[in-house]
Amino acid sequence: MSNIKYTNHLKYFKFIGIIMGLAIFHTQYLSIPFTLLFYKKLLNKPLEFSDLKFIDPEFYKNIIWLKNNSVQGLCLTFETDIKDSNGYQKYIELKPNGANIDVTDSNKNEYINLVVEYKLNNTSDQEQFKAIKQGFYEIIPYEINSLLNEYDLKFLLSGINEIDVNDWKNNTDYEGYTENSITVINFWKVVFFFF
Repeated sequence: MSNIKYTNHLKYFKFIGIIMGLAIFHTQYLSIPFTLLFYKKLLNKPLEFSDLKFIDPEFYKNIIWLKNNSVQGLCLTFETDIKDSNGYQKYIELKPNGANIDVTDSNKNEYINLVVEYKLNNTSDQEQFKAIKQGFYEIIPYEINSLLNEYDLKFLLSGINEIDVNDWKNNTDYEGYTENSITVINFWKVVFFFF
């Protein structure tokens, strides 16, 4: 029974990919705030260290700290912990016999590279994301990967979501006020502060 649910579950993700592809094909914007990392993965662009900010911000900060400080006393080995599909914590060796290899200041860069590589490429949503990609590429030619970056794809799917405050201000018509009214001046100060 659970295999049937799981199969249907992936069909829904594939359907999401099809909807995304159809939105681009028919030049319709979707009001779905995907991250740039999502678009990057959809285009099969290589992930970088800075992308960790979107996956696990706390882990990203810890790795930055680790790069700049001594690992002495941290009791790290060449393994990382993950939660399996049932929510149980388990350890994955980052290299053969990694559980028995201590991380030292002389090998910490190797550890950092391996753990970052693992975190970027071994997420729990791989099968769901693969289903989204299958649906997307049923509609959109795969060659789009070489033509677009993640910003272009975000624009094609969502349009421009940022507010251009200068454009807004320059194209505002005032009724009962002027551009130099204290209320209007204070309004724009607040708007510029927040945007």
